[in-house]
Amino acid sequence: MYNDYSEMQLDIITEFFSIGGGNAATSLSQLINHPVVMTMPLVETMDYSELFEGIMSDESSVNAAITMIHGELEGAFLFVIREEEADKLVSLMLGEMQGDHEMATSAFIELVNIIVNTFLNAISQVFDVTVMTGVPFMIEDMFGAIISSIYMEQGVYEENLFIIKNEFSYLGERLDASLYFIPKQGVLDQLLNGITTEKEN
Repeated sequence: MYNDYSEMQLDIITEFFSIGGGNAATSLSQLINHPVVMTMPLVETMDYSELFEGIMSDESSVNAAITMIHGELEGAFLFVIREEEADKLVSLMLGEMQGDHEMATSAFIELVNIIVNTFLNAISQVFDVTVMTGVPFMIEDMFGAIISSIYMEQGVYEENLFIIKNEFSYLGERLDASLYFIPKQGVLDQLLNGITTEKEN
């Protein structure tokens, strides 16, 4: 169960995902040609009601780019962004060559692909694991429906959810976008047990 992690293990997760998020923020900065910084990751266990009360309403309409992860760090990355923020990022990427909706969607998917792969490259080096990513796909739906479907896809049916969330900001303002990692159950346990044992010895 997700709520069995020790304080040491949660600190390790936070440290590693800070590294990954920092690398992702650097890539995003280069893509939009504006400085982007990442806040300290949120790493904790919460139930559905806490998630939707403290992070985002389950009825909030959002754009989400989902990337399935395979290999030794199996799970899903979920990049959640409100439509107006997605349009803003695409505008910064493409400038005057914004084109039509299809071009904007392709640009956004490529942006998410780069962010996730940059993130994972850093994490895979720290954990010394092999990971493979699928092609991101877009969903426009309510936040609650998207989160629930991804957790069910990963075989997680518990009331308690393990949240790993990175937030970004640019030009001194919070970017209304977040990157979530939803691990398949048991994946982090196997990796963390080995690392925790090494730290204790």
